[in-house]
Amino acid sequence: MQIGYKLSSEEHSANDLIRYAGRAEELGFGFAAISDHYHPWTDKQGHSP
Repeated sequence: MQIGYKLSSEEHSANDLIRYAGRAEELGFGFAAISDHYHPWTDKQGHSP
């Protein structure tokens, strides 16, 4: 079994996501998953890759 880390592009900037993914790797997570849509679902969500 592998345990992964979920990266939320709707809530964090691209630079933060990169930092979080690197930290997850350092801590031994087997993979990272990220959403693949290109626009926030609502106008209140300010970040999306």
